[in-house]
Amino acid sequence: MPKVDEYFEFENLNLGENEFVLRNLYLFLDPYVRLTLKEPEPEREQPINKAPSRKLVQIGQIIVGAGVSEVIKTNNPNFKVGDLVYALFLGWEEYSHIKSDAATSFLPINKDLLKYGETIFISAAAGFVGQLVGQIAKIKGMKVVGSAGSDEEVDYLLNELKFDAAFNYKKVDLDEALYKYCPNGIDIYYENVGGETLEVVLNNCNLFGRIVVCGMISQYNITDPKEKNME
Repeated sequence: MPKVDEYFEFENLNLGENEFVLRNLYLFLDPYVRLTLKEPEPEREQPINKAPSRKLVQIGQIIVGAGVSEVIKTNNPNFKVGDLVYALFLGWEEYSHIKSDAATSFLPINKDLLKYGETIFISAAAGFVGQLVGQIAKIKGMKVVGSAGSDEEVDYLLNELKFDAAFNYKKVDLDEALYKYCPNGIDIYYENVGGETLEVVLNNCNLFGRIVVCGMISQYNITDPKEKNME
């Protein structure tokens, strides 16, 4: 693992097979990082505390987490200079030299996922993530439809964020609402809730539709899931 104050000259770096160099653009400050900075507590039943101590960040080591980076030098056929990539275990550093054994953990970001004229449906659209997804989709020229849990949130989506359509899922039949507001079907579903919502959306997705799973908040505390999509 890289150490603090460790440097390398990437301009003159001779890359091995499948290696590449990243300029790190965004690093996620996730709450779980705190748990990697302290010793395990045996009395607590948490997965992080069941991990071996080598998983913890030692003094002098670089903290790791999710992030987005740009490829600036490459000897890997799967990545070209200028590509944006995403990884769950990225060092908190300006630049990263990725060795061949770690290359498969990096995923290219598909900048063409959002296509002009297509329809995207966002559940929990009034939440922080849903708001951002909706605005980006509008910039890309998509038809944006969202669901929320109150009339005030629906009003915000329609009048402030300029969604093409929005509805209060507590007051409508979801299948009928999707048929009404997405008459040409759903091309992208941005998933935040899971459960019955996902089940209904699957029946309204177009052929070759895409589903981006951010979360399934309705499912986290259940012990006996009934929906088929959770079996």
